Amino acid sequence: WSLNSCPRHKPKFTKYNIGSKHVLVKYKMNYIWTTYKWNSIITSRYPQENKGTYIPVPVVSELQSGKWGAKVIMREDRSVRLSVQSSPACIVGKFRMYVAVWTPYGVIRTSRNPETDTYILFNPWCEGKGLINAKDDEGVIVGSWDNAYAYGVPPSAWTGSVDILLEYKSSQKPVRYGQCWVFAGVFNTFLRCLGIPARIVTNYFSAHDNDANLQLDIFLEEDGNVNSKLTKDSVCSVTGKTQRWGTHTLLPLCGSGMYRCGPASVQAIKHGHVCFQFDAPFVFAEVNSDLVYITAKKDGTHVVETLDTTHIGKLIVTKEIGGDGIKDITDTYKFQEGQEEERLALETALMYGAKKALKTEGVLKSRSDVHMNFDVENAVLGRDLKVVITFRNNGSTRYTVAAYLSGNISFYTGVSKAEFKSETFDVTLEPLSFKREEVLIGAGEYMGQLLEQAFLHFFVTARVNETRDVLAKQKSIALTVPKVIIKVRGAQVVGSDMVVTVEFTNPLNETLRNVWIRLDGPGVTKPLRKMFREIRPKSTVQWEELCRPWVSGPRKLIASLTSDSLRHVYGELDLQIQRRPSM
Repeated sequence: WSLNSCPRHKPKFTKYNIGSKHVLVKYKMNYIWTTYKWNSIITSRYPQENKGTYIPVPVVSELQSGKWGAKVIMREDRSVRLSVQSSPACIVGKFRMYVAVWTPYGVIRTSRNPETDTYILFNPWCEGKGLINAKDDEGVIVGSWDNAYAYGVPPSAWTGSVDILLEYKSSQKPVRYGQCWVFAGVFNTFLRCLGIPARIVTNYFSAHDNDANLQLDIFLEEDGNVNSKLTKDSVCSVTGKTQRWGTHTLLPLCGSGMYRCGPASVQAIKHGHVCFQFDAPFVFAEVNSDLVYITAKKDGTHVVETLDTTHIGKLIVTKEIGGDGIKDITDTYKFQEGQEEERLALETALMYGAKKALKTEGVLKSRSDVHMNFDVENAVLGRDLKVVITFRNNGSTRYTVAAYLSGNISFYTGVSKAEFKSETFDVTLEPLSFKREEVLIGAGEYMGQLLEQAFLHFFVTARVNETRDVLAKQKSIALTVPKVIIKVRGAQVVGSDMVVTVEFTNPLNETLRNVWIRLDGPGVTKPLRKMFREIRPKSTVQWEELCRPWVSGPRKLIASLTSDSLRHVYGELDLQIQRRPSM
């Protein structure tokens, strides 16, 4: 007999998700189906069963969790309907589908038909699918935010996703360590490898609403100091998320269980529809919550003093296409600050909030014409710096102000580690006057306690004595750190050797110990690293490597440096690799 003379069996449904249990495949037969044995076959172009590219799908009486199988759910005349279940371990991609039938005359299999090609899609909510976070499902990366990275690599040392994924593949164990931008970067690479369009989104001044009331509550003592016992919320200086194209755009960084974020609809976030799954309330608060300053009175009462409606979600960006610049996408996630739509979105979110927010409608507007702001000048690692607080009296009344400044070493998540500066001062403001107060901070006051990201968090409160108005501002400052210098000599041509030099000068007055320098350049060099036991103050180290590019076009080299006392040091160099001349 000829295969072409046999009846054609055409599946009517050929797209389904990994782990799906509700997909129907229908086959029309010219024989009575009860006289034959059935089997579905899913295969790639060059199939091998041991590599997962050839998959026999048995017809079984009951589907077993985590295993391939097909179950008959309907018999009708010359048709049979099957429910097909895939394995979470299945390779994501395009497969060819065939149906094999055991008959008294031998095995009959359908011929090649592109219309029945099956697309196995990635399913981030499949419980058998470990993803990026290792906390509860042995995913790729172990997270750590305590500035201690024993037996692992500090998050700031990674130069790209490739090194992390290769280590995970070779060791079959989660890689140590990562933080938000590392999770986002690896997940972005992961999605793009699956053919899912994705990009990294960065939110500056991102709120961590830990009590689920969709606003950031900062509790103050009566003297203006922050009450750390009552204040549970924090403001992350910068946070990274992965966005993919589709209805739910913020995807999770881990698998099933409690350690995850997303997916959450961007449109739901923008309009305050936090009733939608999965993490819309948390993400909404990250980008569009109000900062509420509350005085905790000694008698136990709480008084809402002032609001800051513009501090959270100052800027939301992604990388521009075809360059290293940033693209402002703030208006994708939130309406412009101050617009009626933006306030409506917040009111809608508060209506759906999991916990009742503190009422802020009755907060009185300032009864004085005093305004306050501050800036940090000369914020360079290892040097003295200056906090400049400015007061402006726009009215015709003389005012006196009692002010308080607090400087804290903070994690980039906004959580404070230790206070290194505390200062109070009084200011007298004549009518229609401007006054500037300066607070000097020596390098020795903060250097000994500095954390990985070199963030200093300053908080300034002031009370106008005549009106009892409270003014409050807070800012996180990233100290400027030295850079790694990368140089190249030799022809920048595919297949030709060139020498890459990595150079670093220690600008600090202390010796750096256990220094690791990493170098990476996709298409130019595989990930490399070198250790220096110490780098003395003001001294320079150099490291040379011979590289042979294998990809032409615009390329980039990136280097990172990490040590016991200095991290988050980077350098990069753009290259234009030419094609090898034809002979």
